[in-house]
Amino acid sequence: MRAQLPVPTLVSLFTSLVAGCSILAPQPYRPMDNAQHRANAQSNLAMSILVRVDAVRKGAAEAVKVDGSKQTAQMSQNQSNCMQPKEACVRWMHENEAQSKVGAWSGFAIYATNSLVRYMGFNMVRPPGSPPWTLPPDVGPILAAEENVAMAEALVKQAIDEAHHVADTRQEQLAKVEQERPVIAEADAACKRDEGACKARCDKGELPFCYAWSDRLQATKPPRLLDAKAALQRACDGSLASACLVAPNVDLLLQQAAAQVEQLWRGAAEAGDELAQRTFVAENVAKMGRASELRTVLLFNEAVVSEKFCPARKAFVQAATLAEFQRRAAKHCHDEAPVAQGISGAQVTLTTLCTQAYATSCP
Repeated sequence: MRAQLPVPTLVSLFTSLVAGCSILAPQPYRPMDNAQHRANAQSNLAMSILVRVDAVRKGAAEAVKVDGSKQTAQMSQNQSNCMQPKEACVRWMHENEAQSKVGAWSGFAIYATNSLVRYMGFNMVRPPGSPPWTLPPDVGPILAAEENVAMAEALVKQAIDEAHHVADTRQEQLAKVEQERPVIAEADAACKRDEGACKARCDKGELPFCYAWSDRLQATKPPRLLDAKAALQRACDGSLASACLVAPNVDLLLQQAAAQVEQLWRGAAEAGDELAQRTFVAENVAKMGRASELRTVLLFNEAVVSEKFCPARKAFVQAATLAEFQRRAAKHCHDEAPVAQGISGAQVTLTTLCTQAYATSCP
């Protein structure tokens, strides 16, 4: 005899089956409203912009790498860190194009997309297949930057094309340098034997001798870098690839020499101004009749001359020329003469004493 379920149990079972069927049944379609459509479209557009930004920045780095120049790399970094308004940074980019188009264009492309980098933090917990970045609640700033991204894309394309052109030209140049090596070696040997004849042949337009003459000028003490650059530029303008290749090295030496001269001048100017001020003190002490104090002041003045001014002047003249020292001293005393406090307490400009101090004789 089969057992029969109680009526309440049968009712419960039927209710459960009905509920299960309702879960499995197709749900009614609920179309998204217009606001949701717009939000989704904006999110998709924002994500595509960030993907383009990623491509721009990778392309800029690739252009700099293909170019391979340290100058290009430094310029790109400087341009990318521009802190001025966009218009000023654009002007700066055009100014830098004369030195390196790749550096100027790639750097500006990075600058133009810097504001979007903060939205591109990598999401370590994203599900498989999801976008690489998590969008912020407000994608407005991303959408507003699309014009800058488009500009950056165009610049990166130009930078990559130019970088490949630079690389190809460099390879051609290196091949030509290898071909020029024997004739330059012959010119260099001839210049070692007779420097006068070397210069004369350069003046006549024999390009390997201009290259060799430039080397001789760089080896003088102090180096005659301006003359060396002129000889090298003549050879480069005449299509001697070896001269064009090393010309930037001479430019760098000129920049370093100029920086050194400026540093030496600051040392000489400090010593010269101190000497003028101490001379002014000595004059005031003499006016007040303090003979014992005057002897001490004059002793200090002599020490400033022998221990500070003359060594600083000598170092500057060795790096530049005596004429350059005199020119700078005259301009300094006219425009930036030192000042001191007079007996009455007033500030006095020491133009005359400055001129006398810088004219002090040194051994």
